[in-house]
Amino acid sequence: MQILPLILLADKYCSTTRAYILYMASCGYAFKKILALDFIGHGSRTILAERLFGRRVAFGLFNLYRWRLRRQEQSLTFFQMCSELQESFKIKIDYFAPLSYENYSEQVENIIIRDFSDEALPALLLKQPAHTFLYTGGGIVPGSLLAIPDVRILHIHPGVVPDVKGSDGLLWSLAVRGCPGASCFFMNSGIDTGDIIAVKEFPTPSFNLSMQSIDWDIFYNAMLYAYDPHLRASLLLDVLQENQDRSDLKTIPSHSQEPGSGRTFFTMHQKIKNKVMYQLVKRR
Repeated sequence: MQILPLILLADKYCSTTRAYILYMASCGYAFKKILALDFIGHGSRTILAERLFGRRVAFGLFNLYRWRLRRQEQSLTFFQMCSELQESFKIKIDYFAPLSYENYSEQVENIIIRDFSDEALPALLLKQPAHTFLYTGGGIVPGSLLAIPDVRILHIHPGVVPDVKGSDGLLWSLAVRGCPGASCFFMNSGIDTGDIIAVKEFPTPSFNLSMQSIDWDIFYNAMLYAYDPHLRASLLLDVLQENQDRSDLKTIPSHSQEPGSGRTFFTMHQKIKNKVMYQLVKRR
């Protein structure tokens, strides 16, 4: 295994985390370290439990509740669809099997934080053995974290920036550019406005699903959970292979986006969403 000077900020419940790890391992790469992140959140009940019992017990109670919700949401149809949406990829990912991070990095540290605005996080990042990090979640990282000197955070966004920024990047890419895409950039305080390292577009998929009727909500969730991570991981691999000999990944060549360029999209309306998804499924 070639250990790269990159630390994974591994959201344990993010399927993209698993895709990044397995794609890197397929080419003999390993992370310098994996910070395995559990998020306790800001709920009033969680905060009260933390005050009474401590953060780890509070997280255990919160995690049990979250596990029950996930069991309700993930049906056999969802599992089957997640498998079938991956059929065109050489690397197949079992998103639901146990995954031991220790098999993919010599250093693994389990961390419980509220979210990326947790006041303990800046000091935690600065004490790591490398200061280039790979972000795996969604949403906005606070500017205070991105402003830490000597720290850079990589992100791979589902859409070619600056044309497709914001929410539902996978489906908006299909709607406005005709194919899915991804962008790798160094994060800044804006919404997908960081310095661009690489972009990539992919063939438009055509899914031959076995189910006779399709629940479009399940299809949408499976697209984000099982299909989109392959695209992001593919671009990550391209970037790392191009820069595998660098001792410091903060020096990866990048270029800034023109201020105000492109377009920021919001969550796609259900009717548009269904129309885009309908065109991806082969009719029987």
